[in-house]
Amino acid sequence: MEEIKSSVRPFKNKEQSHKSLRGDTTYYRIHLNSGHREAHTTVSDASFDVSGVFPVTGRQDLLDGHWEVFVEEWVAYFASSVSTNSGVYGTFPRWSMKLCLPDLMLSPQDYTTSAIGKAIRDDSVCHVPLDYKFRGASYSVPSAYHNCVVTRGVHIFDGIHANANQIQVQSTANMIPQSPIHFQGNGLGPGALTFGVQYYIKQVVDATHITISQTRRGAVMVQQTATADFSVIAGGGFEVNEIQSPYTVPADTLNHVETRWNNVIAHDSIGRKIDPHQLLNGSLRVLLRDRDHKTIFTVAGGVGVQEGSLFAGDRWQATLLFVHKK
Repeated sequence: MEEIKSSVRPFKNKEQSHKSLRGDTTYYRIHLNSGHREAHTTVSDASFDVSGVFPVTGRQDLLDGHWEVFVEEWVAYFASSVSTNSGVYGTFPRWSMKLCLPDLMLSPQDYTTSAIGKAIRDDSVCHVPLDYKFRGASYSVPSAYHNCVVTRGVHIFDGIHANANQIQVQSTANMIPQSPIHFQGNGLGPGALTFGVQYYIKQVVDATHITISQTRRGAVMVQQTATADFSVIAGGGFEVNEIQSPYTVPADTLNHVETRWNNVIAHDSIGRKIDPHQLLNGSLRVLLRDRDHKTIFTVAGGVGVQEGSLFAGDRWQATLLFVHKK
């Protein structure tokens, strides 16, 4: 029988991009506000001067060892995520964002797939969620009545028709002459009728036809020929008792989308490996990408949003934790 030979390759920390925080570490925490970015940069591609953060002079040891970065906190206030936004993902163009540090990411072991299916170097620190507050559409609440007959109107005949000045309805059951009646529908009203005005039943002609008057026991109202579908509300021997007037519930107001995300960093947390030489140069660039790793752009305020971009007035805050492990 042939002997099977095997060996175990030793684990080497220096070959790994993700490491534990246990051991001798130094922490630098930077809170960033997009409103405090350098003037020539944008909300979605912001640069910050951090030259006063790291003690570079005489500190060669800072270039030794390993550097990792974490996102501790993310707060976004994006007015461009209201329902008028028409980005490539529909009314609400972004489900999440990637917070990226394109000038700092060093790891040759971290990749992401692109839109064309090719793996490319991943410069993101983490995904940051966006919480949407959706706008509800307005809707109408109809009237509610008591002691009344409710049916539908179908046709109105003028004075020269065989059914002179009659209103055709689906049913006249339980209608009583001299009882109040009014009509509801879209627009002003069909023929000579006006929606919302109270009339009176002059005569119940048959099972589907009535005449009306403008005053109780008044003359038959002259009609104009019209075909329409409208509501008919008639008293059933009593005055029409309207217990709830019609009203419209307005759409919910949505002025912004605000989200807050916190990440607890522990000893065993895994960060992203970064290049200390770029970090100690004193410039920190934060780039926002969408979930497909496409760059999110910034447009001037008031301009229609394209490709899921941000308005110049949008803003965000983030707290980055830089860890140096010797």
